[in-house]
Amino acid sequence: MNDLENKCVALSALFMATEQIDTIAYQGNSNQHDVRTLIESLFINDANDSVGIYGELGKLKNGFSKTAMLLGNDGQQADSLEIMRYVISLMHLETQLRKNAQMGEQLIIELEAIKHRHSDKDILDPVILEELGELYQSTISALGPRIMIKGEQAHLEEPTTVAKIRALLLAGIRAAVLWKQSGGNRFTLLLSRKALIAEAEKLHKSC
Repeated sequence: MNDLENKCVALSALFMATEQIDTIAYQGNSNQHDVRTLIESLFINDANDSVGIYGELGKLKNGFSKTAMLLGNDGQQADSLEIMRYVISLMHLETQLRKNAQMGEQLIIELEAIKHRHSDKDILDPVILEELGELYQSTISALGPRIMIKGEQAHLEEPTTVAKIRALLLAGIRAAVLWKQSGGNRFTLLLSRKALIAEAEKLHKSC
């Protein structure tokens, strides 16, 4: 994959994660296929490019669609503004994480431990999501500032929902790391917006 493709894959995964977070917070449910793809990415570290982290382009189809839509319409709708806020916040937290090498190493070690400890369980098993949520809370969340999730209070008070949201925030950080590794930053969203939209549309059609 070229640099633009890698950027688009990483950004689309980030949009997909934040969209699922927003949906879960307001509706209490999620697209299990998208959630599975995102959670699986946390345990893959030996891929040659961004798409290798997610398995195949088809798994990010909804992310490509969301990227083209959000970057194309300036995100004026309320839910779009919320998703963009989450994206920018996760990019900021990724910058904070990059400055903390010890925490980065701790994350890798803990993720490997979770993977081996629950190798017999489905990746979306509540126990795994709970441990991923706890890992996010004890690491990324401690970097600050914390991301304030908006949604229906009944859902945000449900422990399993909170765990899933935190696990997806961790997956969002994973995507933000890939975005930065591929050369992306906040200015890229402005300066390369049209190119990213065109690439997202192209990749969406190829799925």
